Amino acid sequence: MYSLYSTSHENPISDKIYRSEFHKLNLSFKKPKVDTCHTCDLFKMKLNIATDETKKSALETERDAHLLAADMAYNEKKSDKNTAVTDKKSCVCLLTYNNACQPQLCNHL
Repeated sequence: MYSLYSTSHENPISDKIYRSEFHKLNLSFKKPKVDTCHTCDLFKMKLNIATDETKKSALETERDAHLLAADMAYNEKKSDKNTAVTDKKSCVCLLTYNNACQPQLCNHL
């Protein structure tokens, strides 16, 4: 990080000062331990800044409903994977309409 900074500035500060200022601001870089859902991240941020208790309660209810739906979808996926392993006659078909080639229909017959 410092090397990138020092090559992009004419008169860079020393490495020691750079590290000191970086730590004073409580900044750090690391890979996330777990990918998080964008919606869950938004709920967390909104709950952190919410001051009105009724608004906070509504956000918590909405977040809990989102988490329940996510858990149900995950459990359904897990069930489908187990079925695919045990039942050799199962078939899963995924349709991606955005990428599917669709014929152009002519209307001048």
